[in-house]
Amino acid sequence: TGALTTTTNNTGTLAITGGTSNTATIASSVGSSGNALSSVTVADSTKAVFSSAVYANALTVGSGTTTFNANVTGALSIGSTGGIVAFADGVTLTGALNNTSGGATGTINASGALTVTGAIGASNAISTFNVKANNKVITFNDNASITSFNFGGNAGSSLLFGGANKTFTGAIVAGGSNAGIIDASTNSATITGDIGASG
Repeated sequence: TGALTTTTNNTGTLAITGGTSNTATIASSVGSSGNALSSVTVADSTKAVFSSAVYANALTVGSGTTTFNANVTGALSIGSTGGIVAFADGVTLTGALNNTSGGATGTINASGALTVTGAIGASNAISTFNVKANNKVITFNDNASITSFNFGGNAGSSLLFGGANKTFTGAIVAGGSNAGIIDASTNSATITGDIGASG
């Protein structure tokens, strides 16, 4: 239940293994600002929940479900087919969100507002991004490659482009009538895919 810390930046590793029948819950913080762990790895077929802030230069999750209930600082990658990453309301990921599994795979579930400061899907596209609540803002500050960004019928939620002249590669799906807002009022963005399909 204690914090997992290092006194030297980019040192120390945390490897989580288990199975889908049990959930590994890391209640305290991992690393700290200025003293991040070198890596955090969640093995395939493992469910993990991080309840507090995580600082690691590299975070890799496998084919299970990994949940972040507080802010994450570091480069986060889905390393295996079928990996699911869930973010609680109000989380900021300071870093990139990537798919290194080799194909367009991986699911992101945002339970509320979420900010991602780095590029999304730079190596391979993220398969699906699901917005799970009404009246929440999803902010992307860099380029994003997502096969299907799904508002899921949640009214009042919006996709905000926080960086200027960025590109969104993929489709944006409403999931219901009058669901979803694309906000490019502050920064312009290029969207390459279809917008507003219901399925």
